[in-house]
Amino acid sequence: MKDVPSANNRTMPPMPRHHPATRRRFARRALAGLLPALLLLPATAHSASDRESADPTQLARVTESLMPPADDLALVRRVKARLLADERLDGKRITVDSLGGRITLYGTVAESAHGERALQLAQSVDGVQDVSSRLQSLAR
Repeated sequence: MKDVPSANNRTMPPMPRHHPATRRRFARRALAGLLPALLLLPATAHSASDRESADPTQLARVTESLMPPADDLALVRRVKARLLADERLDGKRITVDSLGGRITLYGTVAESAHGERALQLAQSVDGVQDVSSRLQSLAR
């Protein structure tokens, strides 16, 4: 795989296909494509009994199961904002993922001390239960 140039002409390694953010993005796009069809399903029922058996709450349950919990999304936003606000870190190079209050940090940092700083900042956000790091240091 080739490195992808970023906005500041530095190269960043491409995001792996199995990356949680990639999977979530795919799920959101799939949901966005399926949602109009799912909403039209009750309208396309042919008999009166089919229309009566269409349950709108079932559609809501399916939609909710495909979306990540709102708490996790809010937590990701708060952690990312904290990383971007820190002057010592390049927060744009760090991807944040959350599952059940457990934060995982992905990406690259200039040196290992920046990775430790990112962990400390993520742990300081209210609602974070645990933080794990998949950060790679560019310093050798």
